Amino acid sequence: MARICDTVLLVEPVNFGFNQQTEASNSFQQKEHGFSAEEIQQKALQEFRAFVQLLRDHGITVLDFQAHSDQTPDSIFPNNWFCTDQHGVLLTFPMAAENRRAERDLKIISFLEQEYKYRVDRLLEDYEKSGRYLEGTGSLIIDHEKNVAFAALSPRTNFDVLEIYSQKSGNEIVAFQALGPAGELIYHTNVMLCIADSFVLIGLDTIAPNDRERVKNKLESLGKELILLSNEQIYRHFTGNALQLQNKQGEKFLVMSQKAKSSLTQIQLEQIARHNNLILAPDLETIETIGGGSARCMLAEIF
Repeated sequence: MARICDTVLLVEPVNFGFNQQTEASNSFQQKEHGFSAEEIQQKALQEFRAFVQLLRDHGITVLDFQAHSDQTPDSIFPNNWFCTDQHGVLLTFPMAAENRRAERDLKIISFLEQEYKYRVDRLLEDYEKSGRYLEGTGSLIIDHEKNVAFAALSPRTNFDVLEIYSQKSGNEIVAFQALGPAGELIYHTNVMLCIADSFVLIGLDTIAPNDRERVKNKLESLGKELILLSNEQIYRHFTGNALQLQNKQGEKFLVMSQKAKSSLTQIQLEQIARHNNLILAPDLETIETIGGGSARCMLAEIF
């Protein structure tokens, strides 16, 4: 079975902007930017389209949908409301912010159900009613070969829902706490951890001391090379927010933003080069600054 996707789904923004409903739990968002709403949307759209073209230029299949509502400022991050797996299941997830729940697009679900023959499971959405959330592959970093999912607990990643997800997916759960720049719980696991086929990018020092050794030992038991990222790289450069993809020729790419790549040391670049043909690094400055998410957040894997 494939462990690295060659197809991704992205959602083009129609009204990208600062999301006031998510700022309480996402310290990576920045409100002060000096641009009008129209300028922010235009800049984000330019970054988005250049990103799509970069992926296609390297042979990665991109399914490009437009956001179905202008009331969803974070619709550019579809990996939070759904994910697919290698067993033919499309899962949708309970989302913390009301305007993020509105990102769920029946057009996308229907397309994937018809074209890719996924079995759609929407039952996890019910946990929103009780204030318990699990935001897709923002919350879950999955090793698809070993069937293990790592999850940093936060207001958007609830342990009870993790257990239900584990029952549905068959994936073992490794839950832990990771801390942001002000000592808050990091809102999504995918800003501090990336699991690829033979290596891991990890902000090990963000993990709470009581959990750190357990998580490190588990990752090492999976047979991956651990590439350690500094807190500065995690908090200021989105260096952990990356995803490994491949094209139809089997060439492997690590996808991260230009800001993330520029923060890598020479040693880290050499470590990554042992595992990948190339790093694909689009300029996502506006999306990162205003949205508080980066390249990995924009990519929904289609297995």
